[in-house]
Amino acid sequence: MEATDVVMTIYIPRMYGIGYVFDGMFDKKTVKQCEKKIKEMEKEIKKHNQIYKKLQDQQKVCWLADRKVTYKMDTSKKINDYIGEHLNAHEERATRIAMNKVQKHLQ
Repeated sequence: MEATDVVMTIYIPRMYGIGYVFDGMFDKKTVKQCEKKIKEMEKEIKKHNQIYKKLQDQQKVCWLADRKVTYKMDTSKKINDYIGEHLNAHEERATRIAMNKVQKHLQ
C-alpha cells in the first residue's frame, strides 16, 4: 500500500463521514457505532496532545532546575576546596560547618 493510499484511507472517512465509505458494506447501526468510536478516539487524541504538551513544558522546567542546582553545587565545591587550601584550621572548621549547612539546604 502506498503512502497516498494510506492517506486516502485515513482522511476520506473523516472528510465525508464513515457512512460514505462503508455504507454498502455494513448496516446503519454498525456505521453509527464506528462514528461514535471515532469521535471518542479523536477526543482522547486531543487530550493526549494537551497532556503531552504540558509534560514537555514540565520537563523544560526540570532541566532548568537541574542545571541551576548543578551549578550551585559545583560552585559550593569550588569554594569548599578553596577554603581548605587558604584558611587556618580554626577558620576552616567554622567555614566548613557553614558550607555543609548550605550544601544540605541545596540538596
